Amino acid sequence: MKLAGILLIFLLISQVFGQAFPNGPVKALYVDDGINWSDPSVTYKQIVDAGYNLIILAFLVSGSQYDAAAGWDQLSASVQQSTIAYAHSKGARIIVSTGGSTDAPYGSFSGTTYGTTAANWAKAHYLDGLDFDLENFGSGFTAAGLSTAATVQWVVDATNAARNVLGSSAIITHAPQPPYFGENNGFGDGYTKIYKGASSINFLLVQYYNNGPASTYANIFSSAGGGAVNELVSYGIPASKIVVGKPVLSGDAGGGYVSGATLSSIFKQAQSQTGWNTGVMGWQWHDSNTNSQWIKSIYA
Repeated sequence: MKLAGILLIFLLISQVFGQAFPNGPVKALYVDDGINWSDPSVTYKQIVDAGYNLIILAFLVSGSQYDAAAGWDQLSASVQQSTIAYAHSKGARIIVSTGGSTDAPYGSFSGTTYGTTAANWAKAHYLDGLDFDLENFGSGFTAAGLSTAATVQWVVDATNAARNVLGSSAIITHAPQPPYFGENNGFGDGYTKIYKGASSINFLLVQYYNNGPASTYANIFSSAGGGAVNELVSYGIPASKIVVGKPVLSGDAGGGYVSGATLSSIFKQAQSQTGWNTGVMGWQWHDSNTNSQWIKSIYA
């Protein structure tokens, strides 16, 4: 092959797998239920077409796949690859989430084993990376009889093990709840310590729902009991890694819902006052019309 051809191929690969993602704000969406089971690839492409650039397939639960992750698993390797190529052509990435509300792996696996297993599944299925939606932590940020320090280290080990498997160009995200960050909220500053131990995390998709008031600029960005965006920044977490997570419909969560138009106004205030413009995460996929209207109302 001539040198010019080699350089062109390298350029194309760099555009797809380089560190430029995302081009503009993150527009992330979890997809759990509601997929086309006769051909799940149709749903994944619909989500890309609806305007999202980070599609998160839920869930791997302690190594076993369910819901949208199971839908991805049933696709042939060639369809998985063609679906990823379609997403890349639109500037989007597709990753899988491990964890969820039903997963409590802390006493059953080491962090290294958990992260390695999930990352190997993502890699074997041609995905762009891995999300950790780790929940079920107790007071003081403890789990399965582990101390606070040991629980934090478990998550750090899982994250760093996944990075070792997936490489530097993969996307690794976490979806913590806001109370997991501050020092005086019952969870010790666990996730602040996790980020400092695993700073290759690309984005923190913080769940500003089901966690008390989260419907105004003040209680999303200024003060949320130690978990507001500006508070996270004060702990040393870059604003460029903090994504605001919200329910798409009021019924998607027990609290924290605001309309897309309200969220747009809040985001514009944040950008004006702090420069923050990292992006949004939506829970969850419903259909093309609902989800495209939601993301367009935020980023009109």
